Order: sequence, then C-alpha cells, then structure tokens
Amino acid sequence: MHYSTDFSRRERLNAQLVRLLSELLQRRSKDPRIVGVTVTGAEISPDLRHAQVFVSLVGDAAVKESALAGLASAGPFLRASLGKMMRAKRIPELHFRFDASLETGARMEALLDSLDIPAEDAPPDEGQGDG
Repeated sequence: MHYSTDFSRRERLNAQLVRLLSELLQRRSKDPRIVGVTVTGAEISPDLRHAQVFVSLVGDAAVKESALAGLASAGPFLRASLGKMMRAKRIPELHFRFDASLETGARMEALLDSLDIPAEDAPPDEGQGDG
C-alpha cells in the first residue's frame, strides 16, 4: 500500500503545482514572452526533486521557443514563490515542456469534421426505396 499512498500524494502535489503555477503566471508574471501560456499538467518525479510542467500556447514555433525561454528565465522566481505557497519540504526544480495534446486534439477534430459521415439519426435518402 506504500506505493498507492505515495502515488496519490504525488497526484495531489501535481494538481497543486498546476493550480499554483497557473495563478503565478496569470497574476504575477511580467515577462511578455509568457503571456498567454496555460499550464495543462505536471508530473513530479518520485523523489520530488524535479517536475515536468506541461504548458500550452497558441502560436508558431518561434513564439513557443520564446515562451520556453521566458519560462526558464522565470523558473527561479516561480520556484521561490511556490516555496512560500506550498506546504512541502522540497520544491521541485521546474522543467517546462509544451503539451502537444491540445494541438493534436484540434487537428483530429478538424480531420473528423472534414469527413463526410452521415449522422446516425439522419433520415435515409428519399431516392432509395424498397421497390
């Protein structure tokens, strides 16, 4: 049962990290490179020393690269702020990564919308009769 307790603790810390980082980026960030960045998830390592923070941002590759540089630059400030906000012995080192799932989902939705599939509850064509 130690594993499940440790896992649920990490899950709670992941959720708390997402919530607090979202708040910090929205309210306290002054760097224009990270305006519009949304925190979509976090994965804290089992030893609680590192956290992969997944973010989303609309824009081209140059905008995203600039945002990652801004997040890396803001990392020490964010980590220090988290230290004041969280009840944890150790605040993980933050590693920011782009979450491609939203873009992938949007692409898949666009592809599905482009398919010509009739709805199941649509009435049959009138030109096709039984006789």
